[in-house]
Amino acid sequence: MNSFQEKFQRRIQQTTLNFSRSLMVDIAWKAKINLEKSIKKTYLWFLENEDEFKEVKIK
Repeated sequence: MNSFQEKFQRRIQQTTLNFSRSLMVDIAWKAKINLEKSIKKTYLWFLENEDEFKEVKIK
């Protein structure tokens, strides 16, 4: 990727992030649980359902 493409991609990402933040403020969105709790909950769910994923093959 050349310098122009990298700058363009960063600008698009920043614009998208700014829009997302603005939208969350406009609609007064707030997370129901924090990130740490979400990760813990997801990890515990995975441990409880691990057998379902043993047969999954990644190509």
